Amino acid sequence: MCIRDRYQRRVHGDNNIRNQFQQTIMFLQGVWRGLGKVIEGNLSYREELTITQLKGNVFSMIQRTQHPETGNALHSEQGYIRLFPESEGANKGRAEFIISHPFGVGEIEEGTYDETTVRVETTQLVRSATAREPYTTKLVRVFQFVDGRLSYKVQMATTKQDLYDHLEAVLERST
Repeated sequence: MCIRDRYQRRVHGDNNIRNQFQQTIMFLQGVWRGLGKVIEGNLSYREELTITQLKGNVFSMIQRTQHPETGNALHSEQGYIRLFPESEGANKGRAEFIISHPFGVGEIEEGTYDETTVRVETTQLVRSATAREPYTTKLVRVFQFVDGRLSYKVQMATTKQDLYDHLEAVLERST
């Protein structure tokens, strides 16, 4: 294979491989809505999660939660998801999340994905000067696609508490 062909394949990808990759991660894309809860304290919330493919293996993610009765905003985060197939034709690979929060925290999480699951955990956290304690020190996120629903669980550790179950939700695709 000549250098030009290798470059074209690296930059633009092999259509067959790209199509297989698209089918593998199709479960992530869309607008998802449903109910979630903060496990400690048993606080429920409504959630909307929008995952949009920007190009190739890069997706934008916007997550918003609201109080289920009042509709008041509770939490929001946004960022990017990058997925890297393990090898040509593989239905699994590496996943990276780059997420920012309005309370002054940015996070990078890395892990794996396959046909139905994405699992990532914190590799780096940054905080602004105005971020308040207790500081988040680690997050583990697991998304699973089962029976047409996207569910997730989030574990969190802080400067005051070891890793614990923090959030869980079940979402249905609305578009």
